[in-house]
Amino acid sequence: MVVPPEPLIDTEYITVYVNQVATFYQITAIGACSASVGGGPAITSVNTSGSQGTAGIAQNTWTEIHGTNLVPATTIASGVIWNTAPSFLQGLMPTQLGGVSVTVNGQPAYVYFFCSAATDPACANDQINVLTPLDSTTGNVSIVVTSGGTSTPPFTATMHTVAPSFLLFSAQGYIAATHLNNIGCAASGLIECYVGPATLYPGDSTPAAPGETIVAYATGFGLPVLPLTAGSSTQLGALPSLPSCTIGGSNANAAVGFAGVISPGLYQLNITVPPGASAMDNAISCTYGGSTTPAGDLVTVN
Repeated sequence: MVVPPEPLIDTEYITVYVNQVATFYQITAIGACSASVGGGPAITSVNTSGSQGTAGIAQNTWTEIHGTNLVPATTIASGVIWNTAPSFLQGLMPTQLGGVSVTVNGQPAYVYFFCSAATDPACANDQINVLTPLDSTTGNVSIVVTSGGTSTPPFTATMHTVAPSFLLFSAQGYIAATHLNNIGCAASGLIECYVGPATLYPGDSTPAAPGETIVAYATGFGLPVLPLTAGSSTQLGALPSLPSCTIGGSNANAAVGFAGVISPGLYQLNITVPPGASAMDNAISCTYGGSTTPAGDLVTVN
């Protein structure tokens, strides 16, 4: 039996390393899932982080897998993250974490995080966050989760060349973004420097200003100019061309000064807010490689 899809919101954290300094960003991914009845492990939904499942996935993209009995029911309540894996200390992303592994189109994915609905009230169902492998295949691909030696039936997802998606701070659609070079943050006494309404992270977030350049974080924008090394926990490189972005509507072009990979699967976009942007929550959208980030994403301007 399958129940109708319902909204799903999951909040995790991603770590950005710049000059060996770690910064932690909270992200919220919104997807759709269904529940199945049965004792065996099963995948019920797959989505690029920040997108609905209908958007598909792409190579080198942060992807969420949801389902039943996907991970050990004894998983600690806070979940398991990949920096506990021995391979991570050797500069390699793990393809197995706590006995859990995932393949995408028959190739090992890199397991970043998992949680169990049996132990974590915030985990609506078993969830695994993976970075998809380097694979230029497009079209339908099979995704399989193996846990404790038991594998799920293959789940079919659509692989695209790109599946651009902003990472999100909240279910309201505020994109994960910071003020460039923390401009104005120290003077205002902010501990962090997030872009968003003051109520988003009280004391840590402020709106962007018209004409200001912000740093937005995303996934699914494809490969950079420099080749990536499969499995390496270090990824850097500019995209071969710049995305086309708007803030505040289809005619409000927002110049992009830089777009590239700064860590595994994590893309940085330096975007300038149009000088005429209204003081409000503005829609933000970027198109790249023929695909566009999901509708409903927001950046607050004041």
